[in-house]
Amino acid sequence: MAERCPCLLSRRSMMLGLAALAAVRPVAPVAAALRPPAEDIAFQALRNGSPIGTHKLRFSKDGERLTVDIEIAFAVKFAFFTLYSYHHTNRETWENGRLVGIETRTDDNGERFRVSGRAVGDRLEIDGSSGRLTLPADTVPSSYWHEAMATRGEWLDTQAGSLARSAVKAQPEEMVRIGRTEVPARRYALVGDITCDLWYHDGEWVKLLFLGEDGSAIDYVRMPGSA
Repeated sequence: MAERCPCLLSRRSMMLGLAALAAVRPVAPVAAALRPPAEDIAFQALRNGSPIGTHKLRFSKDGERLTVDIEIAFAVKFAFFTLYSYHHTNRETWENGRLVGIETRTDDNGERFRVSGRAVGDRLEIDGSSGRLTLPADTVPSSYWHEAMATRGEWLDTQAGSLARSAVKAQPEEMVRIGRTEVPARRYALVGDITCDLWYHDGEWVKLLFLGEDGSAIDYVRMPGSA
């Protein structure tokens, strides 16, 4: 089930109609739990089992400063024609577990979006395609690379710069395949402004599933060597 998920694929245009919004979970502190993966992360995105692109995350640490560079590139094709394309870039800057800067650019099948944000005192100031917004200092973006971010219940939408809210429900643990290896993973179901299922192993993002507007299943498969 689905984000426009992960900043993601046709945020508005590739989603099913949103389910009724349940009570939003309280926002929990993220700083103490947030830590970058030991290695960069890469997913192959499948639409009904066929590859349509990749979602890659690169992590760079300098003392207490963490930079996360994200690129999503999808193309749905038929014969020689591209029916749908999506390209998103995102640079997040974190200090001591707090988001202090974000810059994103998105081309959603020809429609362009942007977000620019920075920490100012005890606020996060956002200027994006949805307008200007002032958010609490502990706001996290919809990039989901750590389990502590996924369970929050509200996020900065990294495509247009709005505030997204969803109910989050923990599901039974499942085995998730990464290459030839299977790992136990905690599953979370999100329903609301963002609707998708996310899986985490030892705090790291290992899988995503959501439905496109046409009912197609969009499945993220973690690529070997990014575990």
